[in-house]
Amino acid sequence: MHNILKYPPQFDLDRFQPRPTLLVGPTVQLEPLNPTHVEELSLVAKEDTFFHLMYDGPTYFQWGLPTLVQNLIAAQEEGTVLPFAVIHLPSKLAIGITRYLHIQPKHRRLEIATWFASDFHGTGVNTESKYLLLQHAFETLKYLRVDFKIDKRNTNSVRAVERIKAVFEGEIKKDCVLPDQWQRTSMQFRICDDEWEGGIKSHILSLMDSYTKSAEEQKAVSDRIAKLYVFAEEVLKKRSEELDKLRTKIDAAIVANHGQLAPQSPENA
Repeated sequence: MHNILKYPPQFDLDRFQPRPTLLVGPTVQLEPLNPTHVEELSLVAKEDTFFHLMYDGPTYFQWGLPTLVQNLIAAQEEGTVLPFAVIHLPSKLAIGITRYLHIQPKHRRLEIATWFASDFHGTGVNTESKYLLLQHAFETLKYLRVDFKIDKRNTNSVRAVERIKAVFEGEIKKDCVLPDQWQRTSMQFRICDDEWEGGIKSHILSLMDSYTKSAEEQKAVSDRIAKLYVFAEEVLKKRSEELDKLRTKIDAAIVANHGQLAPQSPENA
């Protein structure tokens, strides 16, 4: 009989398992995704059209963002996914979700996938988030390879990965069948540890520096933040009106059942 290949006792696979952590950059902070992020993410995700190009799109469209977040957290418990909320530091808003997925500690290989609110496309937050994830994967976890697999129709994401000089390995035709029965063609990119240290890291840092120095870009970000605050105020106003209507219905139901409103205690008045 052939002996089954085993890793030596001193080879600790557990040390290569990514765990929830905080990654902080100049403009964004990546923090472990949790249900408290849902409200802000729902706010910035309104009318976003990019979910149909993602694996998670059907979940979002059928059950909404809370279920999507719940599914990602459940996958984290299985060790195959590590999701982060992307916090835009100037505004303190959660503006997207990024994650490690298809994590393979044995081979020190994983994939990165990202969604950002469309208001923040082209602002540099995507580049900075990818830098933080790549730096953590190669320099802290000591991974050998990071993959990016993108729906061919998602031209914005393809350009974003090309911009950081990830190596294009080819198209994967009929890579998977999405729930809407679309036979997806994926664009496969990679960055390996030697490529990271060989120039890609410094290239991404230069991109981040150019975003920081661009006055036009800073104005664009400020405009987006202002737009989000206005939208948030509208949502809160609408929610307040809905609560007032609900209170009126409850009072009417109490009157109908008891003939008068239930007395309030001084503490609750």
